[in-house]
Amino acid sequence: MRFWHTQGSGKTLTMVFAGYKLRRQAALRNPTVLIVVDRRDLKTGDVRYHRACVEGAERVDLDGNATGLVTAEQAANSARSIKCIEAKIAQHRHGRAPQAAPVPTPAPPPPPRLTLTALREAAAKRKLAAGGTS
Repeated sequence: MRFWHTQGSGKTLTMVFAGYKLRRQAALRNPTVLIVVDRRDLKTGDVRYHRACVEGAERVDLDGNATGLVTAEQAANSARSIKCIEAKIAQHRHGRAPQAAPVPTPAPPPPPRLTLTALREAAAKRKLAAGGTS
């Protein structure tokens, strides 16, 4: 799906909200939404937008009408977005690839539980090995 907008039509906010709605559609199975920008000010404007999304702040639609308050979940999402954006900016400034987080090693599987039958068999084998009778 592609969208084409003219200058000053509210492209950035429209795409942010469209992406948000697409990601919330269960039928799409968690789609990847890619928004390509060609100007630096759009990237920094995005950060300013996310910084303004704090819990309890008033939300407005594209016409400037009040539409409710920013929820704690929305504020937390904006905080996560800011961290991602700032990490990418720092990476770009330093000209190096981000360091991959260490991959956690999976915990070893627990040993199999022994059944009463298996314990009896093991005891009988030990007795035979020790020269006893079962």
